[in-house]
Formats: sequence, C-alpha cells, structure tokens
Amino acid sequence: MKNKLLAGLAWGLLMFGLSSTTDAISLSDLFAGGTYQFDHLMLSDWQLVNAENVNIDNIDIGTGYYDNEFGVWEKNHELYVNSVSTREKTLSFDFLVTGIGVDIVQVKGDLGYRRISGYWWDSPWITGSIAIGTSRGDNDLGQLTDVYRLYRNNYTAWINLPDGLNQIWIRNTITLNSSSHGYAEAGYVSSLGYGPAFRNEFITQPAVLVPEPAGQLLFGIGIAVLAGLNLRRKKKEPQG
Repeated sequence: MKNKLLAGLAWGLLMFGLSSTTDAISLSDLFAGGTYQFDHLMLSDWQLVNAENVNIDNIDIGTGYYDNEFGVWEKNHELYVNSVSTREKTLSFDFLVTGIGVDIVQVKGDLGYRRISGYWWDSPWITGSIAIGTSRGDNDLGQLTDVYRLYRNNYTAWINLPDGLNQIWIRNTITLNSSSHGYAEAGYVSSLGYGPAFRNEFITQPAVLVPEPAGQLLFGIGIAVLAGLNLRRKKKEPQG
C-alpha cells in the first residue's frame, strides 16, 4: 500500500505553524555534510546553488507538528523582502533522496505559508520551484513552479516517477521580489510563529525486489532438478 509522507495541509489549521519545527536541522549543517531522515527516506549530499541576500544560518530543514510535513523553514524573518530595504532574495539548493526499502512513485513541491502586501498592478511575488532528476541539477524526471502574488496563486500537481525508482535528485528554489511597492515573506504564519516556506511531498511504496541473474539461475536449476526427480519416480513406478 502506498504511504503518503508529509504535507497536504489545510490552510485553516493554523496550529501547525505556531512554533518552530519539532525535528529540524540547519541548512548550513546539511551543506557541511549532514543528512536528514524521515520515515523511509534519507536526504543527503546537500549542496548550495544560490543564496542571494539569504543567510543560510537562518534557514532550517525539517518536519513540523502537523502530518509530519517536511519543508524549508525560515528564522528571524530571513525570507522577507520589501520595497525599502532588500527587494529580492533567492535560495536554491540540491539534495539526494534515497528510499530505504521503498520506491519513490510521486513527488510534489509547493509554497507553504506566506504573506504579501502591495498593489494589484505592481504586486510583490513569491515563487517556489522543484526540479527532479536522475543526477544532480537535472530535471529529466519533471519540474514544476508554484507562484503566489496578489489575486493569483498557482497550484502544483503530483509528478509521477518511473517504476522501481528509489533514488532521485531534488533542486528546490525559492524566489521573493517586493516589486516597487509592499512586501512579501515566505514561511510567515502570524506573530505567533512560522510555518514551512516551501514543502516537499513524497509518495512511496514498498520496493519490489528484482531477483539477481545468479538467483534466477539457481531457481531455474532447482526447478529442473525437481522435474527430473519427479520424472525418475514416475519411470520407477510399476506399470500395471
């Protein structure tokens, strides 16, 4: 049976974002060689691609209170832009996802909590994108982008992966732009705390074991031996 890991959060469930993550690690520690595991997935080989105007010490990776949701978490309003000070920010990084006894069958990425203010004709915006590949930096398995601005919000769909795949590369990218008016922030819930700025969701299923050639050969030999013994027994039975 397929197991859905994380996310699927209803926006009305504010309880999830009322404090920091329950199980998180700093992004800077992951870039230094750290790994992160949840459920049957191991996340490793983290690498920074771009951190324009972003202090990665203020970014956590982890899961939270609701539905074991996994995502990118800000601290100290790190993913905030406005028209007065910092108007643009970009954070992009790669990591490897490996299934532990499971195959990865579907992947999704979308924006989490956010706030935005401005004018509809010159609205600030936030984008979150995910690229999925068989090697670092590739998107041969699919890509999608979630966009949020005033009066506009795209919703992303699940990406189906080939059968028997237990390892994929992910590239997450979050971009914020305040335009010339207002502000935007990814990961902000309320004055009480934060939620995930960008979420990764995975659907897995138990891995299907494929017999190795040597195992198949031994199995075939065993069948042949049993068939031979059965034939000899029939020949020795008295004819009557």
